[in-house]
Amino acid sequence: MSEKIIFVCINKSFERLNSGIIIKGRENLYQCTRKYWPVNLWKADDAEYIAGVSKGIIKSIYRQTESWKPVSSFAEFLSDAEIIENPGLLNRYAFTGIEAPQSIRAKYIGSKIPQEFRFYGNIVSYNF
Repeated sequence: MSEKIIFVCINKSFERLNSGIIIKGRENLYQCTRKYWPVNLWKADDAEYIAGVSKGIIKSIYRQTESWKPVSSFAEFLSDAEIIENPGLLNRYAFTGIEAPQSIRAKYIGSKIPQEFRFYGNIVSYNF
């Protein structure tokens, strides 16, 4: 792996989305991957890509286009079901991005995350 990637655990939201359960604020894979993360901003802003991982398998990957920002700075998140249920998520961070290029998606989507990266709850793992 030569790309700088942050792996985020999307187990719950991916399972719901995959089962057809749509939650306000988690309507698609991008929304499941991009928000509510307790990140180290210095490392997060240095990443090229953010990969959503469910049960050890990479399900999504996006190229970061802007710096990570507090969830509270995104007006559109304020009506998310999870924010209404848990306002503490406003203190976490979200990224803005676009789908990774096809060459990157082909390289990573469906792959297992490397053994050296393990999740501890929802804490992100960094590949650098």
